[in-house]
Amino acid sequence: MAAKIGQLMDEKLGKQKNDVLPVLKDLSKIILTEGKKFNVCEKAAKDLPEIAGNALLSFSSSGNTSKLRPLKVGVLFSGGPASGGHNVVVGLYDAVKEMDPKSEVIGFMNGPDGLLKADGKILSKEDIDSVRNQGGFYLLGTSRTKFEKESDMAKCSETIKKFDLDGLLIIGGDDSNTNAAHLANHLKKDGSKAVVVGIPKTIDGDLAYLPYLQTSFGFYTAAMTYSEMVGNICRDLPSSRKIWHFVKLMGRSASWITLETAFQTQPNVALIGEEIKEKKMTLSQVIDMVADVIEKRYKAGKKYGIVLIPEGIVEFIPEIKSLISSINKAIVNIGNDHFIKMHINDRKEKVLVELIQEHERLFIELPHTVQNGLLSGLDPHGNVQVSQIASDVLIMDLVWDRLSQRGIKLTTQTHFYGYDGRCGYPTWFDATYTYNLGRAASILVANSKAGYMVTVNNINGSFDKWQAQAIPLAGMMAVEERKGKDCLVISKYLVNLNSKAFKEFEKNRDKWAIEDSYLCPGPVQFFGPDELVKSRSITMTLNA
Repeated sequence: MAAKIGQLMDEKLGKQKNDVLPVLKDLSKIILTEGKKFNVCEKAAKDLPEIAGNALLSFSSSGNTSKLRPLKVGVLFSGGPASGGHNVVVGLYDAVKEMDPKSEVIGFMNGPDGLLKADGKILSKEDIDSVRNQGGFYLLGTSRTKFEKESDMAKCSETIKKFDLDGLLIIGGDDSNTNAAHLANHLKKDGSKAVVVGIPKTIDGDLAYLPYLQTSFGFYTAAMTYSEMVGNICRDLPSSRKIWHFVKLMGRSASWITLETAFQTQPNVALIGEEIKEKKMTLSQVIDMVADVIEKRYKAGKKYGIVLIPEGIVEFIPEIKSLISSINKAIVNIGNDHFIKMHINDRKEKVLVELIQEHERLFIELPHTVQNGLLSGLDPHGNVQVSQIASDVLIMDLVWDRLSQRGIKLTTQTHFYGYDGRCGYPTWFDATYTYNLGRAASILVANSKAGYMVTVNNINGSFDKWQAQAIPLAGMMAVEERKGKDCLVISKYLVNLNSKAFKEFEKNRDKWAIEDSYLCPGPVQFFGPDELVKSRSITMTLNA
């Protein structure tokens, strides 16, 4: 029976037509208008000279009709999955087939790996219809491979020539779109007819470039999925009246997921990493902040509550960030390969010898699960895997100890909502946003516009007011140190403490801390009144 329900849901959403922006309905009448030129940093001007002069592009409709040629467009997913990704491909496919039935979309398997290995296939109507409005990236798969060498660029170029592509869509986050910029520059330098277009994807919400890019796709679906689960806990709290829940949410580099979930559920405590960093709070101060709220509720007869914790909070606490940096240096001294082969106890012994006394003391004071997380393995850059650090356990255990010293005993529970939110059915917002991203990208390919990220903005307004634009990738670049070198990257979009969203949160959190102001938004709605189905991110709407 359950399988039948799932099948019916797939079929019903798969048959649901997507809303199309008025400007993107008749593709033969679209014109692209150049706007402002972005200030490009010196390194971007040097490393990306072929696309550094790009100007902002706006989509509009003319009274004239132009004949559109058949296109061959490649597409790949890069990085972690995010709901709505399939609809980018669907929107692209529908658009190029409208331009000319002879057009083809070639999907590359397993992300950038497929491009490097020339592992692509022509997508059929059946392929496309099977993923319309569906979550995940299962049509093609994905990977986190980067194009870091000239030899990688050459392989990509060979694949693009082999498939005779007019364009390539790279669907990914900040690193993936940095890849897109370098590949776009490489192809243009080589005189290739193929253009590269970036598509903004990440559930963490840390890819934005206001006012032109207001949000990445997948963020709202993930936030609402987590909010449903957190909301369920919020309903349990005044029912059981005895447990404090510590919930870790996705978001290593930014706290947007935690902030959005806080607006949706109104928890007692929501830790915002960017605030902790700006105020230079120590771990002890963070623990006191949480413990003080729990003590106030305890004295009011409320022995229950909920704390939201962003996944990457440890990197926002200056002393922990410094410790992680010292451990990374210690691992380099030990040798990455040797470190990986060692037993966890031997890793601890070797690392502690390398640490200064202050960091050694801090490490020893951490719960054993957190110690093990710090030394559990290495990320692709050879650094500590921050995602493996049990920050929910860290906060919970230290708060428990602090309150025990005050004579307060807690019943506690931890949760981590991570992969749970990446591949669900996309909300109307994400399904619609991505479908139109795919359609808009087809126009960039048809007009041979290389080195752009396509976006739809003004999305806090009514649907008919949404606007399609294309942002120069080179203009989004900044210089950051990676592996000891200055690298061009698209900077992470972090929570700004002066933003309207944070100010609204700050205004309400003291009330949420003491009162039971809990909200339970329930599951994402796909059918019903517009106020339920066509809802949007609160943080995005406030900041827009």
